[in-house]
Amino acid sequence: GSMDRLHAQDQRIHDILKPHVTPGDTANADILANLDMRLARSRVALDNLTTARDAYRAKGAAGLANFQAAVAQFMDVYHNFLLKGQHSTLEFQKKVFADGDWIKVAGVNEGALVNEAGLYASARKYAPSGADPASYQAGPPVV
Repeated sequence: GSMDRLHAQDQRIHDILKPHVTPGDTANADILANLDMRLARSRVALDNLTTARDAYRAKGAAGLANFQAAVAQFMDVYHNFLLKGQHSTLEFQKKVFADGDWIKVAGVNEGALVNEAGLYASARKYAPSGADPASYQAGPPVV
């Protein structure tokens, strides 16, 4: 769901930037290759997490330990590989991107909004007791 969207957005950033790498521009070529590597690793971890999630949904409590382990493994990859390089393309983006490129990167359209509503409904359906996302407060913490 959300991670698929993040991966797709990062992929679109890569795809918009790639044609602007000129011959001999090894710095930006390396930045895009690194982004490719990080995205690939994150996608594998996400696939493993999705498999564990589906097993948890099918088995209930019997699948919880495997699901929790998959969450921990995914979060390790997310924090140590994907996030650590999240700003690596910013300077390149500033040179290349036009306003319309950001609309392409965001990928927001009617189909995406419908998909997000379905993902939210699924998260609510399978949320453990006390973790219904509808009960979460939006915005800054109440002081």
